[in-house]
Amino acid sequence: MGMVELSQADINLSFARASSLASQLPQVSRAPLNLWELACQR
Repeated sequence: MGMVELSQADINLSFARASSLASQLPQVSRAPLNLWELACQR
């Protein structure tokens, strides 16, 4: 079994879920998510 390729829709859904969870956390806890998003945009 090889690497599973994520479609753009799957990636967008993952970001939506992560953002939804992050919105319920204190701003400090969102820092890692923001860094992760920036890294994924490169």
